[in-house]
Amino acid sequence: MLPISKCRKIPIPEEVTSEDLVELVEKRRSLQETRSDLNVELTDYLGGYADGPTLADLSNGPALANEESILHETSETREGLRIAGVGVERNDDEVTILLTARYRPKNESNYETDQYGYTQTSMLPALTYSELDPEIADLIEVFVPIVVEEGSGFAEFRETASKSTSLIDRLKELTLPKLDDVREDVKNYQQAVKEDEKLSHEIAQIDQEIDSRVYELYDLSNDQIEVIEDNMPA
Repeated sequence: MLPISKCRKIPIPEEVTSEDLVELVEKRRSLQETRSDLNVELTDYLGGYADGPTLADLSNGPALANEESILHETSETREGLRIAGVGVERNDDEVTILLTARYRPKNESNYETDQYGYTQTSMLPALTYSELDPEIADLIEVFVPIVVEEGSGFAEFRETASKSTSLIDRLKELTLPKLDDVREDVKNYQQAVKEDEKLSHEIAQIDQEIDSRVYELYDLSNDQIEVIEDNMPA
C-alpha cells in the first residue's frame, strides 16, 4: 500500500468515479498478464554449452576475502559449514561475489539459531574481480546465483565445506559456461529481466494510483488512511 505522504503527490481528478477505478484495474490486469508471459528463468535460456573457465581461472585473478573471514574456514573448525546464500555486486567491470555461511556453533546459547541449532552469517565478500570483460561480468552476475541455488555438483560446485576444503575453495571451483556458447542466451535473458522489472514498476505505480483514488472516492481522512495502511498485510 502507498504511504500517506506519497498519496498526496499523485494528481487526483476533481471527480473520481468507479469507472476511473475500473479502467485502472483493467490496465493493471493487462500489464500483469504480459508480465506473467515473460520467462525470467536463466536455465530455460541456456542451451547446450561446453565448460569454460572456473572462477579461479579467470584472468585478473580474484581478490580473496579477508583471511580472518569464516569463508576461509572448513568443517574442521565449523560443524556443518556450508554456503546458504549468494549475492553479486556489480560496478561496471568490477564484480564481487558475496556468500552467507551456515553452521552449527559450539555454544548455541551465544547465537541466534534455527530449530536445527544452526546459525547464519550476513552476506560476506568472497571473491572480487576487477577489469573484467563486460560479457564475462554479465555471465558471472546471472550465472553464479543460479549455480549456488542449485548446488549438488551443478557446474562443478558444491555448497558444503569439507575438512580440507573451505567455502572459498568451493566457490572457486564453480565452472562457467564457455562464453561463445551462451553469449546470446545471456543477452536474451537480461532483456527479459529488464522488461519484467519495467512492468513490475508500472504495476506498482498503478497500485499506488488505485489506492489514492479509493481514498479520494471515499473521502477518507489521514487518520483513516493510516489505520488502513497499518492493517494491510506486508
